[in-house]
Amino acid sequence: MAIGAVLIVFGLAVGYAIGVFLYRTRTIDRVYASVDEMEDDSRARHVKRFLPKTATNIHFISEARFGEHTDRFSCQVTEADFVCFAKERSYTIATNSFTALDFAPCDQEDSGYVHWRNAQMESNDEMQRRHVFGDASAPRRFFSITESHAFDGSAVGGNYLGIIVFDRDAGMLTGYDWGNCL
Repeated sequence: MAIGAVLIVFGLAVGYAIGVFLYRTRTIDRVYASVDEMEDDSRARHVKRFLPKTATNIHFISEARFGEHTDRFSCQVTEADFVCFAKERSYTIATNSFTALDFAPCDQEDSGYVHWRNAQMESNDEMQRRHVFGDASAPRRFFSITESHAFDGSAVGGNYLGIIVFDRDAGMLTGYDWGNCL
């Protein structure tokens, strides 16, 4: 009887853990009216660092797997609010281009890794455009802000990449945020 009770408790604990994992890694596709509305959603809350307080109609898509997340978002904001926001946060703004990613040096860099990293750095603008816009082209006139750390494209702990692009003609802010906490 005691063994049966232990097995039932163990089964419930495993079921609970699986349920929590599935809930935490679900895909979220939601529209928020304002930045303040995002406060209640733990997965959306961390992208607020990329959004001016005046952003509206925020479309947020988040995909999570064990140890990493990919978030995409778009919203309406004025150019003046975007520039003020970037200045307040001391973000470096690039005009009609992207800021270079922080590619991590490797302790034991062999020639293959150096070749790979150089190729990645040469295609940096294209890679960032693809992250934010997929197959679509970048806007004709835009500002961008890029935050990255040790972005070597692998599953090495503590990597992150955040890119936001403000379309100056449409007043649309579009972003990509990826993080790996393994």
